[in-house]
Amino acid sequence: MFKFKSRYSLLLTFITLLWLTSPLLAADDEPYEDARNRPQVFHVSRDMDLVTIEKIQYGKPKMVIKSVYPELQSDNPENVGIDDFNDAVVNLVQEEVSAFKNQVGDFSRTTSPPAHSTSDKLYIDYDASIIKVNNGYLVSVRLSSQGFINGMAHPYQKHRVLNYDLNENRALKLSELFNINADYLNLISNDSRNTLSRRVKDQSFMMEGTTPIARNFQNWNLTPTGILLTFDRAQVAPSVNGTQTVLIPYAAFKSIVSVDSPISACVNHKRKCTSNHLLTGGFNSPD
Repeated sequence: MFKFKSRYSLLLTFITLLWLTSPLLAADDEPYEDARNRPQVFHVSRDMDLVTIEKIQYGKPKMVIKSVYPELQSDNPENVGIDDFNDAVVNLVQEEVSAFKNQVGDFSRTTSPPAHSTSDKLYIDYDASIIKVNNGYLVSVRLSSQGFINGMAHPYQKHRVLNYDLNENRALKLSELFNINADYLNLISNDSRNTLSRRVKDQSFMMEGTTPIARNFQNWNLTPTGILLTFDRAQVAPSVNGTQTVLIPYAAFKSIVSVDSPISACVNHKRKCTSNHLLTGGFNSPD
């Protein structure tokens, strides 16, 4: 009898510990990392790696947020820019998380709760491209967010990008890639329309979403072969067509890129970029 009680007590203690350590009991907004998943590591160089970070947050009443994003790691103090790059990525992720929480709050205040309640969910993932140019690296990241808010008919999708020059330790603007006063927006607009017109039937979406203004081309990334443009759902085609991408080869920009441009090496010496690069996720097969 004593042995039975002892075993029962041990079993009860074990079950209680499992329950107390369950992520479902995590405090509001407390991050929970699943240690069973080893981080994915991509080797950039002998002394620099790109590591995939995964974090899960549980909020109240029912909220699950999973963030998957890149982090550069190096023990070499000469690899400048890594910390600032990592901070910039985390800031983007936090902005998306905050925007999602605000949307959940706004929606719940203005809409009656559905009969069958489900969790509010946000999933953030990434694609990355790293190109070695001259003595430094250009790191290009695209964050993809998919959110589902309890009571909404459909989930939403959106993208954010970060293009970073590690050697200069700063984020790049699209306009900085080209000569001053270069009409790069018209060039990008025309190339995008030529590509999209072959796959999009509703031309009204496409023409409006590719008007040569900076806002329409804010989601751009540097790849080894060209500039990849990402158009969110319903920007250049009906929502049912989903996200659209267009890859414009570097050769198309040859006449408007100066020798001082961050992409000069890719434009004038194609093999330098195509032979010294790292691609992850969807960037492995752009367009």
